[in-house]
Parts: sequence; C-alpha cells; structure tokens
Amino acid sequence: MNDDIHPVDRLVGRRVRLLRKCQGMSQTELANAIGLTFQQVQKYEKGTNRISASKLFEIAQALNVEVASLFADAASDAANAGDAEAMPTRTNLQIVRTLSQMRNARVQRKVLELISALAATPEEGRG
Repeated sequence: MNDDIHPVDRLVGRRVRLLRKCQGMSQTELANAIGLTFQQVQKYEKGTNRISASKLFEIAQALNVEVASLFADAASDAANAGDAEAMPTRTNLQIVRTLSQMRNARVQRKVLELISALAATPEEGRG
C-alpha cells in the first residue's frame, strides 16, 4: 500500500466501498450515477485519489446516505486502519444486504435476534 495515502482518504474510500457493496451496487453502477468511470471509483475506494466535496455529496446521494456517514468515527478508524477484523467479509455483506431487503421490520428484528443468539452460542466440538 502507498504510505502517502492519508488515513482519512483511505477510510472514506473504504466506507464508499462498504456502502456500495451493502447495497449490491457495482463500481460501474456507482460511476454511472456520479458521472465517472469505474476506474475512478476504484481509485476513490483505494484512497489513491481524493474525493472532492462535490463528488462526496454525489456519492452520498447515490448511496442514499448522509455525507457525514462517510466520516463517522474517522479518528478512531484511521488509527486502526490496519486492523483486518474491521473489514467485513463477503458473508457479512450478504447478511447486511439480505436484512436490508426485508420489508417487514418485525421479521427483520427477529432474524437479527436469531443471528445474535447464534453468535452468542458456543460452537459444539470446540474446546
């Protein structure tokens, strides 16, 4: 990784990538929504190119989030940028995407409760 990339640029890029993936949106789809190429979106997501204020605004609109959500906890996240556990897995993204597609809020809460209960249950055979 390039050491010249500012931690906040890297963080914002990762947030854009995470939000895009959670919505099941491709880089090309996001690029088309904001009038860029998918290569530019790739550079934004890696943090190699800084995102201008106007593009941040357009990206937030395309992803249906507040601009501030791209910077949430920037100080602590930038300090822990190398923490591999902070990056969601493909399975985690699939769970988030599927939960967000559920239209019945009660069912969504029950599924979340089930996932939480399963996560709290020790696996058999470990020890």
